[in-house]
Amino acid sequence: MNCLFCKLDTATSRSVEHIIPESIGNTTAVLPPGIVCDKCNNYFSVKIEGPLLDESYFRHMRYHTRIRTKKGNPPRIEGIHLDTLVSLNLYPNIDGQGASIGASYPHQEALLLDSLSSRGGFSFIVPFPTPPNEQLLSRLLGKVALEAYALHYLKEGLDVQELVHDAELDPLRDYVRRGFKPKIWPFNSRRLYDPEHHFTIPGQPPGAILCGWTAQQVTPEDPYFILELFGVEYALNIGFPEVDKYRRWLIDNANRSPLHPDGFM
Repeated sequence: MNCLFCKLDTATSRSVEHIIPESIGNTTAVLPPGIVCDKCNNYFSVKIEGPLLDESYFRHMRYHTRIRTKKGNPPRIEGIHLDTLVSLNLYPNIDGQGASIGASYPHQEALLLDSLSSRGGFSFIVPFPTPPNEQLLSRLLGKVALEAYALHYLKEGLDVQELVHDAELDPLRDYVRRGFKPKIWPFNSRRLYDPEHHFTIPGQPPGAILCGWTAQQVTPEDPYFILELFGVEYALNIGFPEVDKYRRWLIDNANRSPLHPDGFM
């Protein structure tokens, strides 16, 4: 077997590959060892997923949806206490409303407590999250797209090696793994709903939809991968770095998401 990305032999690879990073809640969409080699797996973790998910946008998304970290810790966002300018850490109460707040650095805890006891109030600000790095996000989307196709092949009993040797996937493969041109593989993004919105799904308990994906053949030559994450829909052409055809497809289809063709429930 050869790696989906670098195409090298994976006979000695031992690590599973989480299609959506485990640190943002994925524990089920996983590829077995050998589909993605250990070296590529580690590269994605260190060079793409780690830096991207540490940005303020994804930390805020995890905070509001109360997704624990890979090590099981509650998500954290940062704030500033207005009276003392002490840096704060805010942790949501996983099983309820509200949050726990404390100084980011132990040596500032006493200053914070003194201010609270003397003033009897607590005012702080939380900086608004900035948009995620577009190139890192684009490379993550490409990685997820290729791995989602591999998972589909496995479930259908098809040979994943067909994807490995598909030359039409090489431009996206090289962009994701090696950062080859273009500088940014274009994608379309639009918010569908608030990340904390809850849906009623027949046969399932009430809960927030955090992630889903599908494929959409916009034209016979243009397959798009559609990913829904934290209420945002991302669309990426897996064969060619363009996105205009998907935008035209949305106009022709009343802006309905391929993931929700009948609207939201």
